[in-house]
Amino acid sequence: MLDLSLIKICALLHDIGKPKCWAEGKHFSDHVLYTYDIISKTLGSSLAWMAARHHTTRIYQKRYQQTFQPQTDEEKIIHLADSIASGADRPEMPYEQKPNPVPPITLTHPFSKGVEVEKHDKEKLEDIHNRIEGILELAIPIFKEDPMKFYLKIFEELSKSQLTNIPAYTEAPTNDNSLFDHLKLTSAIATCISLSGGYVGDRYEKYKFSLLCGDADKIGRYINASRRLPDLIGGSMIVKEATRRAVEAIERRLGPDCILFYGGGNFLAISPPDLAKEILEEAEKDFEDYTKGELTITTSCINFNGWELHKDFGNWWKEAKNELKLKKVKNKSPRSVDTICPDKSLCEVCYLRVGDKPSRYITPLEGRLVVDMLCEACYDRRNHGHKEKRIEIDSIAEKDPRKMIGILKMNGDKVSRAFSGTIFERYNKYTTPARLAFTSRFLDDFCKRSEEFIEQNNGKCVYAGGDEILAIIPGGKALHIALDLARQYSETMLHEMTISAGLIIMKPKDPFNIALQGVDQLLYNAKRFGNTESKGGRIDFEILAGEVGYSPSDLKLEKRLELRERRLGHKPYKWSEVAKLLELCEKVRKGVIKKAQLAKIAHVLSAIGFKEAEALIKYNMGRDMLDWSDGNFMLNCLSSGILYDAHSLLSTVWGNES
Repeated sequence: MLDLSLIKICALLHDIGKPKCWAEGKHFSDHVLYTYDIISKTLGSSLAWMAARHHTTRIYQKRYQQTFQPQTDEEKIIHLADSIASGADRPEMPYEQKPNPVPPITLTHPFSKGVEVEKHDKEKLEDIHNRIEGILELAIPIFKEDPMKFYLKIFEELSKSQLTNIPAYTEAPTNDNSLFDHLKLTSAIATCISLSGGYVGDRYEKYKFSLLCGDADKIGRYINASRRLPDLIGGSMIVKEATRRAVEAIERRLGPDCILFYGGGNFLAISPPDLAKEILEEAEKDFEDYTKGELTITTSCINFNGWELHKDFGNWWKEAKNELKLKKVKNKSPRSVDTICPDKSLCEVCYLRVGDKPSRYITPLEGRLVVDMLCEACYDRRNHGHKEKRIEIDSIAEKDPRKMIGILKMNGDKVSRAFSGTIFERYNKYTTPARLAFTSRFLDDFCKRSEEFIEQNNGKCVYAGGDEILAIIPGGKALHIALDLARQYSETMLHEMTISAGLIIMKPKDPFNIALQGVDQLLYNAKRFGNTESKGGRIDFEILAGEVGYSPSDLKLEKRLELRERRLGHKPYKWSEVAKLLELCEKVRKGVIKKAQLAKIAHVLSAIGFKEAEALIKYNMGRDMLDWSDGNFMLNCLSSGILYDAHSLLSTVWGNES
């Protein structure tokens, strides 16, 4: 009888000898010797053989001695899992013709044909090897107690190790997914084979797999259905925790290796077909139990065989996403509304149920105590937000000269293109699960770095996950922060992917929930206009100053485009145009261009027209009141509408400067 825990351990460790093998410049095939050596020292020779025997001579032309070829069913399962996980663009034959891998070993970006991400010399590879040995040695007592606990422990430790930053394959351009992702996928495939009847021959087609997908329904509406900041924080934290609980339901049955990626209300996993339906039902139940039915999740699965997983995973991934979309079209029944008695009032957040729980709230800056009457679900959500993260809006505003804040929402453009394989195809690469997992890690790393960056600039991140960010930042720095984050995102994804944003700069006393709705509209404008005019990557912003607010129609894209026609603004902006806007503002702030001069030109533009404003700039240039190069720069900004937005920014966000 197969021992699943031992198969998972050995599949996870089958290439663990590679760092040491590469550090010493040995032939690729010698990594099995190093794998055997590491595991035999800690877990004994029996498991060492099971892990090391994962190659045959069928491809390697007798490179592997008979002793190191798969012999037991367990070893044959790991060999099959390794072969399937390698993917179609990880050819084995070149290792016979090319020189031995020699340090430094380079990890490259998946959106490239060899752009370096990280390089590992001999010393770093040996250090990785020593740390792996240390992880195994420390976990030996756990192995003696419970092998499955041991597996979970080393999986957790390896997922945080440098194995996530060294390649599974050393030759460019396919050295673009990590060794850890390859080990993880091999373990997942071995798990599915073991739970589906075990080894039944070498033909990949004999083995069946299911791809499990989950996607939360109307997540934006759920998170943004808030009057107060704690509601927003609580909603985003609940989504995060609910997703984790759904994933835990899968992990309980299959292990963490079978989760390809998850976050922000989404997950993707691999499963044996016979267990897929039952596992998804459990994941869906755990998700919706945690959200108390306030947020639902749609799940689906699609089946394919081992050959299709090995050769054509990208197309099956697209098929799975399409099926999920079709299921989401058939919306789940809406949340039930309480029958309202004449003497009862609705919850002041959701307006769906009776609000009978008082929630006390201190308004920012004013320090005024208000009491909201909430239903039980919204009351719990607000308390969750208070416990999870405290964001002091007034302290953020105090960091700004005008005591203004910016509400910034960013979202990646056409992220599905990356995960459906469109970008990979341009580089003649296949979409493999390991590559998808590695790309997902790039997005996660960006979100972590963006949170740190926002904190460094005196702001607070409400949430950052997947490809989405919501932050509260000082108003005077808001556009600079947004531009820097957009550049970081683009650089992280090698300029193959862009991010769009909506931004409102306002006083903290302005209604937060109305500002959130406005930010959503601005983000929509940026994405919609970016899709029609270019490949994406834009920002739309609005400044609220004084007692004059805005109506929803003011933020509609059609209104923006109407103002663009009259040169009374240039929203939504490309990121490169934001840089030009900030350059003009900086010239005025430094006194290179007179603020009064800019104000007069903006007034003529709005009161009389473009031709008269253009003539005024040329007049100032002719009278040497304006430097020639600066004048041409202003003419360019006037023609595009940037000049008017610069005047608005300088009058409000930096209005106290001379």
